[in-house]
Amino acid sequence: MAHARGHFVAVGWMTLTTIVVISIWAGVARSVILAAGPDAVPPTPAPALTMAQVRAEATEYLRFLVSLTRAKTPDGPFVLNPSVKVLPKNKFSLADSDREHLGRLKEQAANSRFLSLLAPPRSDLVKQAFDRMLNVCDGPAGLNDPVLLEKEAKRQVEQWVRGLAQSLKEVKQVLVERQNRVGLIDPIPELSESIPSASSQESAKIVPQTSPSVGVSVGPSVATSSATTAVIPLDACSDAAQEVKLLRAETQKKLGPIRELISTGDRALFKRYFEESRDSYERAIEATDDLEKKWHKILVDMVGSVSTEERFQTTCTRVISESLSQAIAMNDTLKQVYPKLGQAYFELGKFEQAALQIRKSTVIDPTDARTWAALGEAEYKREEYDKAIVAFSRSTQLDSYQPETWVRLARAHAKKGEASQAIIFLRRAVSRGFIRFEELAEDPDLTALRGKPDFEELVFMAPNTPY
Repeated sequence: MAHARGHFVAVGWMTLTTIVVISIWAGVARSVILAAGPDAVPPTPAPALTMAQVRAEATEYLRFLVSLTRAKTPDGPFVLNPSVKVLPKNKFSLADSDREHLGRLKEQAANSRFLSLLAPPRSDLVKQAFDRMLNVCDGPAGLNDPVLLEKEAKRQVEQWVRGLAQSLKEVKQVLVERQNRVGLIDPIPELSESIPSASSQESAKIVPQTSPSVGVSVGPSVATSSATTAVIPLDACSDAAQEVKLLRAETQKKLGPIRELISTGDRALFKRYFEESRDSYERAIEATDDLEKKWHKILVDMVGSVSTEERFQTTCTRVISESLSQAIAMNDTLKQVYPKLGQAYFELGKFEQAALQIRKSTVIDPTDARTWAALGEAEYKREEYDKAIVAFSRSTQLDSYQPETWVRLARAHAKKGEASQAIIFLRRAVSRGFIRFEELAEDPDLTALRGKPDFEELVFMAPNTPY
């Protein structure tokens, strides 16, 4: 018995010793791992990339390029072409509008998701590229000729753009690598390093900004110049101004023939030569519609490609004003000719084409009661009674003192079998001065109302009763 008890005591001491040794070794191992630093601890697995996440990053990058280059569509190369401004005291910078634009884009880039993909040293290069473009710079020492200073400024701007393009190219490379990891093959554009300078050198002239109050000495090359203030550099406003000039000449050339075609159509319609009037109106509409689309395109492109501040520049204001007024003038011409063409088709028995042309006029000007009435008549002839009711109702809303239109509205309801509505509108026609009761009695379109007491009373017994 004593021998067994001794055996159990020995086993207990061995077990306790084993536990103590294991604890000591675990503590030592933990101390070694902690002393080695956080890198020795197994890292937490990074969250897996998703296709939606990578596509969102690429989309944000594309939108940034579109905003940066003021491109209307992502088609073609993205080219950043800022303009320079020569300042007094041998200094230069970007034009004010470009500096404001790039300042906003710098903030947008700093808060973007795609820029955070770069390591801090590389992402800082993008920010530095923007900073260099936004600063006022000194020209080479001793360079007093403004023409040479302008060339030096343009050369410096090209270097800035190349630096920014190289930095953004690294962003593209990271995006492409992430796309490959998730299996995307969407193309990712990049910013071009080249600047188209031929057009700007031929079309824009930049001279130093001088002010009598700062006492800047002007060299002979500047003193002989007829301008003493900076000319607005070639930009979206200047491009649109050139388009306006060309389109203005085209419009003046085409207005005479358009008016002659409309007059020919009017004479033919009066003499009931409907085919001739139709052909003249169609040719007039084709030429007018082409001009309207061109003026409208200039207006839309102008508003969509410049900032709010730039729209108040003199050149931009003139472009917007003229393109808007010309587009309205073309629309006014179309508004007058479409119903005439519709009438020609109506007389030729082509009611579907008539309704189509007249409806175009209601889109341009939805406030003309007569045009809505003409549209209702064309739809009525097509037996589209619901559409006719809508058009006649719109006409009476715009001008309720049209007895003929109220009668037409009554006919449309009668054709649909809505006798009570038809009689209501006939009474309104009478209250607006309709007195041809014999026509109502014999009208074949009102056959469904005959024999009804209300209709018989209205036609035969109460022509003098006010409603």
